[in-house]
Amino acid sequence: FLLTAQNWRPAPAVGTLQWKIIDPHGMMLQSGSQGIKVEDNVALALPLDSPKYGVYRLDSTIAWADGKKTVSSQPYAVIPIARVLTDAQKDASPYGLNVLSARQPMVSAFRKAGIVWFRDYGFNYEWMVRAKGEDNRYAGWPWYPKIVRDYESNGARVLANFQTSMRPPAPGGAPGPDQAWTKEIMGMLMAFPSIRAFELDNEYDLKANNAKAEEAIGWKNYGLYHKKFGDVAQLLGDGKFVTVENGRAGIWPERLRRMVRSGDFASIDVVNSHHYAGPDAPETNVVNFNMGFAGDEKPMTFFDQLRAVKIAGASDGKPRQHWLTEFGWDTKAGPVVSPTEQAAYLARAYMLLSAAGTSKGFWYWDLDSEKANQFFDGCGLFTFEQLPKLSYAAYAGLTQILPNAEYLGTIHAGENTWGYLFRNDGKLVASLWTLDGKPGPKVDFGSASVYDEFANPRESSVTLGLEPVYAVGVSENSRWFRQTAYQLETPYLVSVTAGDTVTANLQVKNMRAGAISGKIHLQLPTGWADVTGETNITVPSGQTASFPLTFRVGTEESLGEKAVRLVIDEGDPLDSIPIRVQIQRPIEMTVSALKGEPGNGDVAIRLRNRSSRPLDGTLHFTLPSAWSTTTPDLKVEALKPMEVRDVRAKVQWTAGWKEGETAAIEYKSTDGRSARQPLIPGRLTIYRASDLPMNGDLKEWPAKAKLPAWVLGSTFGEPNAAIYLAWSPKGLYVAADVHDSRATVPDPRSFWDGDVLELFIDTRDKKTARKYEAGDHQFWLAPQIDQKRVYVGQWKRGEEIPETRYDIPGIQSTVVRNKEGYVMECFLPAAMIQGFHPTAGARMGLNLNLSVKGAKQDREAFWSMPKTESTDQPADWATVVFGN
Repeated sequence: FLLTAQNWRPAPAVGTLQWKIIDPHGMMLQSGSQGIKVEDNVALALPLDSPKYGVYRLDSTIAWADGKKTVSSQPYAVIPIARVLTDAQKDASPYGLNVLSARQPMVSAFRKAGIVWFRDYGFNYEWMVRAKGEDNRYAGWPWYPKIVRDYESNGARVLANFQTSMRPPAPGGAPGPDQAWTKEIMGMLMAFPSIRAFELDNEYDLKANNAKAEEAIGWKNYGLYHKKFGDVAQLLGDGKFVTVENGRAGIWPERLRRMVRSGDFASIDVVNSHHYAGPDAPETNVVNFNMGFAGDEKPMTFFDQLRAVKIAGASDGKPRQHWLTEFGWDTKAGPVVSPTEQAAYLARAYMLLSAAGTSKGFWYWDLDSEKANQFFDGCGLFTFEQLPKLSYAAYAGLTQILPNAEYLGTIHAGENTWGYLFRNDGKLVASLWTLDGKPGPKVDFGSASVYDEFANPRESSVTLGLEPVYAVGVSENSRWFRQTAYQLETPYLVSVTAGDTVTANLQVKNMRAGAISGKIHLQLPTGWADVTGETNITVPSGQTASFPLTFRVGTEESLGEKAVRLVIDEGDPLDSIPIRVQIQRPIEMTVSALKGEPGNGDVAIRLRNRSSRPLDGTLHFTLPSAWSTTTPDLKVEALKPMEVRDVRAKVQWTAGWKEGETAAIEYKSTDGRSARQPLIPGRLTIYRASDLPMNGDLKEWPAKAKLPAWVLGSTFGEPNAAIYLAWSPKGLYVAADVHDSRATVPDPRSFWDGDVLELFIDTRDKKTARKYEAGDHQFWLAPQIDQKRVYVGQWKRGEEIPETRYDIPGIQSTVVRNKEGYVMECFLPAAMIQGFHPTAGARMGLNLNLSVKGAKQDREAFWSMPKTESTDQPADWATVVFGN
């Protein structure tokens, strides 16, 4: 480090420099002190000795004689020199990074960490069209020749992302690209000979209008764009270009399978996905936190999703690669992890990708955002100021130990441990850690050379923890190599119902010199049945065999997740492979809310059989005495496993009911399985109140302010919450009594990631289809437990407000934590609700959505519709009438 100082004063500036180096664990490594005298200019070198690889911090303070101080804190990374790779090894490298070359290119810094591939959003289709110029050099902003020279001089590989290149079909127009588009794409493909990998677009499918237009024609437009893109690239590149599918916003095996089988992907070389695990570890994650779903049909682990989409991509017989072009963990906003977790998860995820057959992974992304406003703002390897984070050093450690590794199999060192075995440079490399980051067993790797996540040497015997350790040179006779013979062909997470039968297929691939012989059996929860029993196995050298093991879930098993272990014994206990079993309701039922004015209403009932057996059953209506239906009982016969069936009915309903009356629909199968859902009215009365104290005591609210419990729907189980509403000329009173909640709000600005109550309000109760306009509102109320207040914001959806309003001032509120959850009270002043002038008998459009992070399962309680149906169209919201 070089300290420079300049002094323009007549007298010398005198001071004392004190400095210290802090290691990645917060411990002080070195310190020093020396006097400084600055007469005009001075340059003082501080040669620092950092004995290990990692990210350090230099803290320095200069105390000047006049009492002033100069303080600095500077992170810096010490990493191993990146491995030298051949051109073929670079092409095959799995290590990539998302960048935007139009802002702060740092190619050399990332190449020093062993990162080879750069997925560059700067090759935006619209930008390139503007930059092309009459000479076709693409030399306009952002100056592509300079960008490409930077990549070339650093020996990098580029995936040029032509984002914004696709367009949805025009109404009544022909799907697919036109001739002008084809001409532009041809120019872009040929512009820079050193770039040979091209991606058609980025998250085209995420935009709601695109998806709606594509669904209407079976995604034929999406297919035709890819067909023309692939065909042109094949022709121009003479087979040497790599064509990559649009980066899909999620992992969608079945959607991809349909597209591949259409034939439109015949010239596409790589299928493409994105996935964000939120705060979860990569090995245990199920939900894509960016999208809020976990695949096409049923819950799957991140690993199982990757494996499934790889198989779907080759379902037409062409051996396509699968690339994960966006993934990462955030340290600043949304569902955050610590810098230590981000670094550990990066390395662990890249090894998981290799195990799942994903050929390349592109970390998202190079730099943090300046502020922490929303998801992705802290996903960078460097801070916004271009200072290194722990994840940068962990990436360098990974590429140092496994620069061109061949995946061999999954390994374990006991319960709550996970790892993988690779062959790299002719040596076996084992990597292990604990799933939850807690200290695990002590493992002795014998004569192997052991390294930490930054590639620092360690002792041969280590206690496993969050960060992976690497053991280079383990023996072919080790338990780790023996374990790699075994893996599940079936998913590591299965969703079933009580009483279902499950078969797990164990694949045994014998890479050893001699035959494998042993025994396998299942360890099951109490009350479950082992159908197969202990099984003897024998697999000759060089061969692969599969062995099914079947078990039956207990008929009285409760909802939730249970663990099954597949135990392997080769004369001594060798391995225990975990299988996660989610116990779900056998019948999944949704019932549409009654919409419009009271009277003759349509009811849509959707049934899904999640059990493994066909079901016969009956739908029964329970209604208030003033309501009626001509079909109180409906037969539903031969509902096949996983079948979804829609049933429709008519109900004559009113806006009133007697005390104790409810409206509900119940399904009962002939073998005793059942499901029940409320039949939610689209009309409620809320009553006037005045001067309710915001103190967390709901007993002070009028009894009629509490919404009837039966009108609340829930996306999982019971709502386990009560909602209170009241009005006054001064504003709107809102309260929620929430049970079974972790009361987690990682970032109230990114409200969708935590507990939140959302109010969709239309003060005009205007039931015409439209975009958001003045009088339409989306408020969010996020409980701030530590601050004992409610964070209130209003999200901009259309032209109703100039911009999103964060942490709106002037809100009276309180939040009180209790053992089961929390109580939240809030008063929204009339001045912040456009057009709010309530009087007795007036009406207002309203939808309530309470998102809860439960102890075991997240859920959404709602009136009258869940968010998936209610947010986009104010005309669909229900109506409240103001009563006295």
